[in-house]
Amino acid sequence: MELFADVIDGEPTEPEAVQDLNSTRTDEELERWETTSCSIQTNASRPETILEFWERQAETGTYKFLPLVARVWFAIPSSSAQIERDFGIAGQLVTPQRGSIAPQNVDMPAFLNCNRQFVDVTQCPKIHPRYIDKFIPSNVNVGMEEDDGEGCELLGGYFSSDDDEDIDDTVA
Repeated sequence: MELFADVIDGEPTEPEAVQDLNSTRTDEELERWETTSCSIQTNASRPETILEFWERQAETGTYKFLPLVARVWFAIPSSSAQIERDFGIAGQLVTPQRGSIAPQNVDMPAFLNCNRQFVDVTQCPKIHPRYIDKFIPSNVNVGMEEDDGEGCELLGGYFSSDDDEDIDDTVA
């Protein structure tokens, strides 16, 4: 109950006092961890991982702050290689031809690519053709009516013209 003592007593605690109290608790817990022997247990046929060890310590109430520190510490990537690959994938989506691509149209493919082990896109349900218009973002719709000269001009730069006679037809 000492955590909510300021609420029960009705007197607000100074922020510095709360910070000092938390600092003291953290220091005491760190000293206790340094002086107490803890062992990694074996689950089935393998030893528990470091994060499983700290989860067990938190569940048993042995430590309160150190398991949080371990989770934060092990969440930090040890190398920037994966992050560089992820940004490389996103960079391949953004090209001069796609200069006005919406951020969500970069975010979702990059997210799916980075989380392939969690998201199986082949298992996504197929969208029925009559509902397909509801799933196409409005920012990618371009009218292609015959009287829509603006839409045709927008797309004109993205397709090769028929008058390119110098293309070698032997190359597939």
